[in-house]
Formats: sequence, structure tokens, C-alpha cells
Amino acid sequence: MAKNKGKKQFQGKGQRFRGDMWLDQKVSARTLHALQSSGVKFPEGINPRKTKEFKNVFYATVDGRAGQSEPLLCRDAAKEAAEVDAIIKKLPAAKKVKLENEAAIRDAKNIYDALPEDSKALVTPSNVTKLEDCIAALEQVKRENEELLKATAEARTLMEQLPEDTSYVDADHAQIVNDARTAYDKLDKAGKNSLKTEYKRLTACEKTLKKNEKAVQKVQTLLAKLPAAEDVMTKLSLTDKKNVTAAEKAYNPLTEDQRTFLTEDEHAKMQANSERMQTLIEGETLIKAAEKAIKSLPADTKIKATDSKKLETAQEAYDKVKNSEDGLTIDPKLAEKFEASRTAYYAYQQQAEDFRSEYLNALPENANAVTAEYETAIPAARTAYKALSKNVQSFIEKAEVSHLRVCEKTLKKSKSAAGKVDKLIAKLPADVSAEFTAKDEKAINAAWKAYSKLTSEQKTFLEDEQHLLDCYNKAYPEG
Repeated sequence: MAKNKGKKQFQGKGQRFRGDMWLDQKVSARTLHALQSSGVKFPEGINPRKTKEFKNVFYATVDGRAGQSEPLLCRDAAKEAAEVDAIIKKLPAAKKVKLENEAAIRDAKNIYDALPEDSKALVTPSNVTKLEDCIAALEQVKRENEELLKATAEARTLMEQLPEDTSYVDADHAQIVNDARTAYDKLDKAGKNSLKTEYKRLTACEKTLKKNEKAVQKVQTLLAKLPAAEDVMTKLSLTDKKNVTAAEKAYNPLTEDQRTFLTEDEHAKMQANSERMQTLIEGETLIKAAEKAIKSLPADTKIKATDSKKLETAQEAYDKVKNSEDGLTIDPKLAEKFEASRTAYYAYQQQAEDFRSEYLNALPENANAVTAEYETAIPAARTAYKALSKNVQSFIEKAEVSHLRVCEKTLKKSKSAAGKVDKLIAKLPADVSAEFTAKDEKAINAAWKAYSKLTSEQKTFLEDEQHLLDCYNKAYPEG
């Protein structure tokens, strides 16, 4: 052997060994011998190695193939074995096998099992033993980590339900994404390492979900400022234009998957508000005219009779909006103000009419001819008038207030004049049947003189007019 060291060997007489030979001569000879021994007869004049019968047995012997019609290039069994040796060598020692090594161990076993028998025979025995030990160790680790494996399997099942297109995550996917995240977070390092590919899909879906939820939340926040779909006819006005536009700006760009996060009511709400606002914009001239008129109208606590023209203008403009064929509406707050002011106006007007009927109509038509019968009515009218609010007082005509004032003045004057006469009457002799003295007559004349200056209305205020008349008639019977 020493003398042949370093020299190329020969295979067969006169042939040098080549790694790319088309046929293995030894296998070929054995195959031919086996076929002939089993009674197979080959046609004369034909090379038996080119027959179908020979090729079927030959290729099956070499690498498991059968029925090939083309010659097989020679394999390098040693190279195949060396490659498997390298793969097995990278595996951890059996005592260090963990769950995260499962894929590597399974791959090594599959590659080894796929080797033809001649290549398998060349794999280092210690590596074959190592592979077998790793497989056994892996099974033991899996048994010991059954719960973890179950949890990992559940997490994997959830992750497999995630959409392959991670840019599309709808409302149905949301729960799956959240459940997958919860299941994944419960795993230990080994479990998580076994789901690296699935985890990439999960994080991508989470990113899309977060983006979708953010976009939808913005829309929902803006929709919350708008009236419900069934209320847009009465509650939506041009003052909501900014809110509707903002909601549309957020809603319209939503992708198909993002829109699945909104409820049917929310979609209906957006549509109803958009369509209604468009109608309101088209009727904006009428609405603005009505709203302007109502804004100039005083509030219900301040409206007075002098605001009748403003109320008339606001009423006319409001009716045009209310009676429009498109069912236009104004700002609900302004509509509420208009109704309140209008109601208050007519309420004040009615209160004024009630006051007029009960108190002013009870006064004398001629303020300069006030008799004693009005002595209570006049101050009662003044007291009632003062009790009226400024709003109600505004509906009382100036002439009516002036008439009351003159009545009061006349009443005061008449009572004063009558009072002076009453004082003089009080000085008259109490007993009319007795003889009058000169002093009595003087008192009678003074009282009569003052009495004569009184008007007929003033005389009605005298407390003892008859006593004066009796004294005077006695003193001057001839008149």
C-alpha cells in the first residue's frame, strides 16, 4: 500500500477511476448476473444493459429509481454523507435539547432519512447516534412541556387565522388579533421562538389594527357631535356645517376594512347628516334671513310692545323656512328663542289687556270730573300698574297712563278741596234747632262760601254736606 500512496487508483482493466462515471461497473455486473440467474433471457445481438428489464433493477439498486430511460449520473455518496454530518454536528447535545431546537432536529432527521442507503452507511456513526439521542430528548422535552406546547399550539392556531394581507384588518379580525397577542404574551421564550414567522404577521396586523382604530375613533368622535339620523330634520342646522364637514373629511377616506368598525347606525347617521346639510346649504338664503331676523329679536324677558315690527319680520321669515318644500330648519337654539320671545310678547300683551279691562276701564272717562265713587278705583289702578313688569307696561298706551295720572291729580285736588270744606262744616253748630248766634252765622257763611266754590264732583267727597245745607237753610230760609 505504501508504494501506491499518492497514486491514482484504477477501476477495471486499463481504466482510471472517475467520480462522474455514467455506470457503476460493479453494480452493473451484479445486476446482470442476478437477472440471468433468475431466468431472464435477453435478445441476442442486443446489449442487455440497455434493456428495460436491466435498467429497472439497476437504477432501483443504485438510488431507488425504477423505469428510467436515461443513464444516471453517478452520485458522490461521501459528499452527501459529509453534508448530513455537518448538519447533525450543529445540533445541541441531547442533554441540552430545548423546544426551540425542534425545527432543526426534525430537519436533520428528514434529510438523513432521505439519503440513499449507500450514503447513509457513510454518515459518521457517532452523528447517527447523536441524531437519535436528540430526537429522543426532544420527545422527552415535549412531554415535559405539554402545557406549554398546548399553549403554543393555541397561539399558532390563532395566528394562522390572521389575514395573510396584513394591510387589511377589519372588525372581525380585531378580536383575533387581540386574542393572538394575549396567547403569545403568555408563552415563554421557547414558545415565542417557535412562532417567529407567525409573530411577524401578528405585529403587522397589530400595526394595521391600531391605524384603523385611530381613524375610526376620530370619525366616531366627530359623529358624536351630530344629531341622530332620525333627528336631522329638526335638529340639524347651518350652524352645524363645520361639524358635518369635519365628519365627512374623516369618514370619506376610510378604507373598506376601517368602515367595518362603524355600526350601521353610525353609517346611517353620517349619510343622513351629509344629505340633510346639502339640502340646508341649498336653502341657505332663506335660513340666513330667518336666523338674522330672530337674532335681532329681543329675548323673552326683554321683549316689549315696541318690538312688534321685529316680531312681524321674524315671523314672516321663519314661516318661509318652516313651510318650505325641502323641510328646511333653522338653528334649533334660534328656533327656541323665537318661540319663547313670541310667546312672551303675546303673553305680555294679554296681561296688559287684562289690566286695561279690570283697572283702566274702571276710571272715569273725564279725568277732570272725578267723583267719590272712583276714590278706590284710581289708587287701585296705580297699585296694579306698578305691579306690572316693564314688559307689560310697554303695552299700556301713554295716553292711558296719562289719563290715570290726571285722574290721580284730580282725585287729590278734589279730596283736598272737600276736606277744607269739611273742616269748616265741623265748626258749625251741632244743634240746628237752636238759635244761631252771630258767631254761628259767621261760621255758616264761611262754610257756605267755600262750599259754593266746589264742583259738583268735588262735593261728592264731602262727609257732612247735609248738615251744612240744614244750617244754611235755617239761617237763610228765604234762600
